[in-house]
Amino acid sequence: MKKLFLLLAMVGLALASCTPNGGQDGPTPGDNNVLGAGEFEISVSNVGETSADLKITPKQEGRTFYWNIATDAELAEFATTVAFMEDYYNYFKSAVEQGVRTWDQILDAAPVEYTTQKLDPNTKYNLFAFGIDANGNLTSPDITYVKFQTKESTFDVSKWYGYWEVTSPKQVQIGSDPMTNQPIEEIVDEPYTTILAIVPGEDLKEGEAYVYGFDGIFGLEMPAVGSFLSNNLKMINEYLLFEEETDYGPCAYSWNGHSFIESFGAFYMITGDYAPYTFTMAADGSVKITAYQGQISTGDVFTTDFYSLDNVITSGENEGASFIYTREDGLPAVYLNGAEMTATYLGALEEVTAHKLSKKVKAVHKMATPKAAAQKFSAAVEFAK
Repeated sequence: MKKLFLLLAMVGLALASCTPNGGQDGPTPGDNNVLGAGEFEISVSNVGETSADLKITPKQEGRTFYWNIATDAELAEFATTVAFMEDYYNYFKSAVEQGVRTWDQILDAAPVEYTTQKLDPNTKYNLFAFGIDANGNLTSPDITYVKFQTKESTFDVSKWYGYWEVTSPKQVQIGSDPMTNQPIEEIVDEPYTTILAIVPGEDLKEGEAYVYGFDGIFGLEMPAVGSFLSNNLKMINEYLLFEEETDYGPCAYSWNGHSFIESFGAFYMITGDYAPYTFTMAADGSVKITAYQGQISTGDVFTTDFYSLDNVITSGENEGASFIYTREDGLPAVYLNGAEMTATYLGALEEVTAHKLSKKVKAVHKMATPKAAAQKFSAAVEFAK
């Protein structure tokens, strides 16, 4: 599972390292040729489109260590594998010093056998490990790693395109106090059904699609963006949809997951590189939607409670403030809510208009500094083990 941490000033979590072998071509991915320091026995087997069986065993019995996976593209960001290892180590060292994590939470002390199912198809990866003792001292001169490559996906993503009826066990309602004009947000223990439209986007990156209908204000007028991963469609967090000039300064609109944080008693935007919701299609064509579950830098665990289009003024005297939008009919905006939801295919696509405000929406010309701007809720994301 991905874990969300405080975004440290020094790095965001560096999932990267050097170009192996000094930039020269390495061994064929998947041959389990151990590279680097050679302090661990490492192997990768049963590699599929999004999954692989991993095994890491220290050659020195009882040794504590850290392991993870990095893509070739991430590895190429550093000049040497030693620099990669030190960057990872320094990040964790700072996290421990700030009380975000403990070494016991970070390190393994026994051989690891693990099956990951969160890889990207047709992607080159590197499974690596390096030693850190129980007191947090780096004990390896370099990483030990092997290269492997996932299989190309054979899933037909066109199966996703069309209208879907989605039902959640609960709903989030966001309205406006008529006296103060401040938002009122609450989870209502009643089922909610709405229509989503999944649409191919010619202007998007390969493997991405528009998903309309998530936002309780903008409905089918403003699309979120999801990324295909074999038979999954993962909604993208912090996706910048568009920017525009306003009388108050330049305004950016982006999609973000939100969660009710128990210790603070309020909803907060949860930043970071994770999928707030994941659509999964079974072999029989049935689809379920699962909410992301993780942990933020404060130690609070969270589940995505709703996914919305947010706005913020990016510069000038109003930097950090946002517009408040409401429905013209005065009713609260309603959002899907639940750890797991169901989706039923309704039919083929009709034209869906992008980048236009719904006729049921009005902008209240009051600026608000969103709670989501609190820096302590920024997050770096560790690779999904």
